[in-house]
Amino acid sequence: MNVPPTARASVRPAEQTSQAAPAEARLDERPAASSEEPKATLATQQAQDGTQMKVLTINVKGFQLSDGGTADERAFDAIERYIERVDADVVLFQELDEGTKRSGGADQLAEIARRTDATDSQFAAAMGFDGGQYGVGIMTRNGFNIRDAAGGGNDTRTVQLPKSNHEDADPEQRVALVAPIVAPDGAEFTAVTTHLSKTGPGRGAQVDKLDDIVEDLRGGRDNDSVGLPGDFSSRVVLGGDFNTKRGPAEEHLGDGVTHVGERDRGLGDTNIDHLYVSDGVEVVDAQLDEAEKIDTSWLPFDGPLNVGDERATDHPALHATIRLA
Repeated sequence: MNVPPTARASVRPAEQTSQAAPAEARLDERPAASSEEPKATLATQQAQDGTQMKVLTINVKGFQLSDGGTADERAFDAIERYIERVDADVVLFQELDEGTKRSGGADQLAEIARRTDATDSQFAAAMGFDGGQYGVGIMTRNGFNIRDAAGGGNDTRTVQLPKSNHEDADPEQRVALVAPIVAPDGAEFTAVTTHLSKTGPGRGAQVDKLDDIVEDLRGGRDNDSVGLPGDFSSRVVLGGDFNTKRGPAEEHLGDGVTHVGERDRGLGDTNIDHLYVSDGVEVVDAQLDEAEKIDTSWLPFDGPLNVGDERATDHPALHATIRLA
C-alpha cells in the first residue's frame, strides 16, 4: 500500500535514555448527541469533574489484515473509525512501521494521526526492520499534546528494555516510550507505552524495567535507574501489549500502579493488552471491544475492528476513561 507522505506530528525522534538494553454506556448503546442540546464544553466538564480523558491501547500489527503480510488500506480505515468511535484523547500504539517495504515506505503513525485529526504524535523505534523501522508510538487528540522540549520537538524518552540470552528468548529488541502529556487545561501526566516479548525468557526482566520507570516517575526510589527527567509528572498511565495475562505481569510489576480492570469491571483475565494507572489517576470506566466475548484474541471475533472475515488487529483493544485527581 502506498500511503501519501504526510508531515510528522513530531519533528525529532524520541530521545534515547542512557540505559541499554460516573460509568459510561457501551459504545454501541451511546445515544447520538442532540443538536438542540450541545455537549458541555471541555472546560465545563473539567471544572465539574477534574481533568478527564479516554486512553486507548491498541496493537495495530503494522495495519495488516489478519496475517496478510503487508499493510492494507482497509485496516487503516477500520482503526481510524474505531479511534473516532471511542473518541480517544490519548492512544498508545504497538507494532507500528515506519518506512518498511511491507508498508510501502509509509510513516504509519503520521498517517493515522492525519486521518484522526491528532494534535500530536511520537514514534519510538524498537529495531530496524524490512528496510525501515518497527516500534511503538503515542498519539494525542482533542487538544491534548505531548509536551514540547526546550530544543524543539517532543520532550519524550525511549527506554530500551532488557533482552535475554536464553536460547528460547524472543530476539526482538523491546522498548518503552515515555511521554509527558499536557491536557487542554494545562494538567500533566506521563504516558508510557510498550510491547513486551512474546516468549517467557526475558519478559520478567522487561516488566522489572517498567517498574523502574514507574518508580522513577513517582519518586519512589533514591537510585535513578532509568534516567528520566525530574520534571515528568508522577501521575502515570502505563499501557501496551504485555504478551502475557495479568498474573505473570504483576508478579514483577510493583504496587506503584493498579490495573484499570480493578473493581470488577468485567474485563476478565485472558487479555494480554493492559492499562495501569498510578496514584493521582482515577479510573472512571474501562472496556474491551467486543472481542471480550471469546477466550483468546487469536480467534475470529465480531467487533468494530473486523473487516469482513478479517481483522485489523489480532488483539482486543482496551480503553479507559480516567480522571486526574
